Amino acid sequence: MSSDLSLFWSSDDFRVDGIPYAGLPIFVHGETMRIEFLPTEYSIHRCVVRGRARSAKTWKDCGYALAAFLRFMISQGFDWRHPDPQRIEEQLAHYRNHLEARGLVRGRIKRVMQIICDFYEWSLQYGYIDELPLTYESVTLAYKGKLAHVNPGRLSARAILMPKTPRRRRYPRYFDRQQQNQIAGLLSERDRLIVEWALYTGAREFEISNLRVNDIPPQSVYRSRRAYQLKLIRKGGGVGYLCVPTWLLDKTHQYIRFFGRRATARATIERRGNVADNIFLSRWGEPLRPDSIYRNFKTALKQSGLEGVFHDLRHTYAISMLDKLMRQARHAHTDGLNALHELSVLMGHASTSSTRIYLMARQFYLSEIDSDIFDLPEQYAHE
Repeated sequence: MSSDLSLFWSSDDFRVDGIPYAGLPIFVHGETMRIEFLPTEYSIHRCVVRGRARSAKTWKDCGYALAAFLRFMISQGFDWRHPDPQRIEEQLAHYRNHLEARGLVRGRIKRVMQIICDFYEWSLQYGYIDELPLTYESVTLAYKGKLAHVNPGRLSARAILMPKTPRRRRYPRYFDRQQQNQIAGLLSERDRLIVEWALYTGAREFEISNLRVNDIPPQSVYRSRRAYQLKLIRKGGGVGYLCVPTWLLDKTHQYIRFFGRRATARATIERRGNVADNIFLSRWGEPLRPDSIYRNFKTALKQSGLEGVFHDLRHTYAISMLDKLMRQARHAHTDGLNALHELSVLMGHASTSSTRIYLMARQFYLSEIDSDIFDLPEQYAHE
């Protein structure tokens, strides 16, 4: 098999049973333009049938993870189509070590390995391979709730090729004030403002990169407020609101009209190029891509000697904002669930199940949290 496996994305008119699905991963051999059936069919099944990935951003994450693994197997001469049960664990371990050598965080490595194991489980289920080339270990899962005393637990199984996560990393990472200042000192004016948007609003990379100049309201609209709710497209394509401190809006106005963006736009016009209406631009006047935001931040982290990823800024916002909410008088002597619900709305989560981890994280980082610098929206700021 040739190693020219390429990854493409379905177009806007691509349909599955008559329903359009744009952005699904399609695996193609570049020389022959022949579709590689197995990973393509798995991707469609995972994203469409099982609904494990409702966002096109997550579809891309799954596609990139699987494509990198297949290319590694091909380059090493391993047969990923018909894996040898005697050697596949060793081959997966080689790939896991390859990811660790690239400097990926353990959480990311675990997610990639889970996608790979799920790919082989699906292949066995639908008869594309004869034997599951993975070893499982038994684990006990404890039941919770009113009937836990009747049946306290059950046996389950999990693949043992996942790297173990250190105890501290079970919680979302939190950057304290000293670390925030250390990172900011290594960034350019543009990247520093991007970090402030993530840190003080909880916005994701793609949400920040998609911000337009016209999204920022006139100063007369928010002059009497401490925080303003900005309407934008959130994860999954739904419309949501971002709680933005007004000082950050003022700073963004200055960046657009007087500082970094104005200089970039002027240089692009002098080259007779087209200037995008995004707030954050590349040096050529094009919209700054989310992966560029990620790489620039990772470079600053590496220079500072810190660990983490750009998404940890969102975690820092969530932990700090939850602390701020729980310190409100109306939440005194409560278990924090009401504050957790308010945080879930601010984060754009569909339910509090995705937000609950921040309760434990707040307890873990309690002595490091500085929540006084965060501003609550008006509906949550009344005592």
